[in-house]
Amino acid sequence: MNEHPYRHPMRPHKIDGSGPKATHHAFNFASDRPAWLSLLDLATTVRGGRTITPAPTVDQYLNTMPQLSSNPCVIDVLDYANEKAKLRHRVVETWALSLRLNVREVTDAVRQSVDDAEKALLALRKACVQVHFEPRDDPKKKKDPKKKKREKQEMERLYDVIAGFWQRTEPSFWAAYETFVGNDEDAWADAQDHCRRTIRDSAIALFDAWTAPSIGDASRIAVVSRARAELQRAFAQWMIHT
Repeated sequence: MNEHPYRHPMRPHKIDGSGPKATHHAFNFASDRPAWLSLLDLATTVRGGRTITPAPTVDQYLNTMPQLSSNPCVIDVLDYANEKAKLRHRVVETWALSLRLNVREVTDAVRQSVDDAEKALLALRKACVQVHFEPRDDPKKKKDPKKKKREKQEMERLYDVIAGFWQRTEPSFWAAYETFVGNDEDAWADAQDHCRRTIRDSAIALFDAWTAPSIGDASRIAVVSRARAELQRAFAQWMIHT
């Protein structure tokens, strides 16, 4: 393994694992996540099962410019998302890059909003799958062709639910971000609360739209009600109640 691999000055770097078995890679966006969830991956060092460090030019800006200037800056993101060596889509974004991302409390607040959105999506997916994708008793038994076709159509609709969730929640994330990197720390709680409410309300509205065709089927009403109740309980564990 090359312990000191070449690092492109404009690309984040990812290290999987630690010690002699660690592997070094250029960071790329995941195909199943919107680009804005990776803002902190591009601007701060993220540690855990893997370590992600920002591009050297970004790191230099964040660590040098506070001493020289307070002028705002933007970061142009030009990348692609791949899956199993296949190009899924390109990423072209322009984001405001705040020098306050150097402040631990700011990055923690931004990361919390990202975590909230990801946990909400997991809960939403679980509820939708619970309603429409029931496991078979015998995995070796072939599915009825009509049921298989229906499940394929529902899975395509689930992709639309996921895309709709990210589209609805992104504006509230950026609104919270602008507050977190601002100077009014007293407004942080309200900004985070509003972001969480938007995340929760979007997930529940999308679940209701997803399950609307099943409401007319009396045999499915109990399943839908149970899944919706579990979705609401999931939010009650980590979100502020209205």
